[in-house]
Amino acid sequence: MLSRDCHDPHEPEGRQPATPYEALEEVGDLHFGADGYSSALEYYENALRGLGVEQEFDPTVAARLNRKISDCYRAKGLLEEAANYLERARGFLKGYEFELEYGIVLGRRAAVLNAQGKHDIALRDANLALDILKATAAHREYAFAQRMAAISHGRLGRSAEFEQLNLDALATYRRIDDQEGVSAVYVNLGLAYKNACQWDNAIRSLTKAKEICEALGLTRRLSNTLTNLGVVYTKTRDFHEAISHLRRARKLVQALGDYAALVSTLNSLGRVLMLTGRHSQAE
Repeated sequence: MLSRDCHDPHEPEGRQPATPYEALEEVGDLHFGADGYSSALEYYENALRGLGVEQEFDPTVAARLNRKISDCYRAKGLLEEAANYLERARGFLKGYEFELEYGIVLGRRAAVLNAQGKHDIALRDANLALDILKATAAHREYAFAQRMAAISHGRLGRSAEFEQLNLDALATYRRIDDQEGVSAVYVNLGLAYKNACQWDNAIRSLTKAKEICEALGLTRRLSNTLTNLGVVYTKTRDFHEAISHLRRARKLVQALGDYAALVSTLNSLGRVLMLTGRHSQAE
């Protein structure tokens, strides 16, 4: 399934045969949607090298490919590389600062900045992205920027703004019937409720996210959601549910080969096993 949070190509009817870079980009999108970030990265880089070979060089296409390369690095947790490619994308967009692609790039930069803990700057970029994107038909990208602004407000301690922007993003995703986006909002809300020790609200939101991820086959997000549910159930001392969710998360992250997530899940599972006196299993 294509990860529409990051890629939303609007294909015109009666499309002409793909040029070499377009074909490579499309294959990259497919790999990205299947969590194959390394393969997607290779295709995007090859597409970027093919620009201007058989047709006039288009700086907005170069910007888009650099942005997608950045998406791959961000998904792999390589934030400096992700930031560098976004700066390259911005460099191609001089004179296009009020166009769609520039707004998308700003939304992505807000995501990287939030991940780096630079929430004030991230909020500025997210707000600028919203100003640009609100006049376009890119509703999915607009909702993404809303989520990034919400995360910034949440990290800055502004709970009312955090909740309202997430609800706004939820309404946008529902309007365009984007269930993947809906699940992302529920994850955001669930994590915020978890951090605020609002356990019932956290379970409610994360369970909704889990159900959507199961229906859509979003394995990576599902594993993360299951781990967080396991942590919340541990806090409520519902150890049976905690162990069940964490063991399922462990199986998924092992299959994905995501060793950083596996360490986190195993640590959470070990803690709950210790609390239930299963010391040999915890080891």
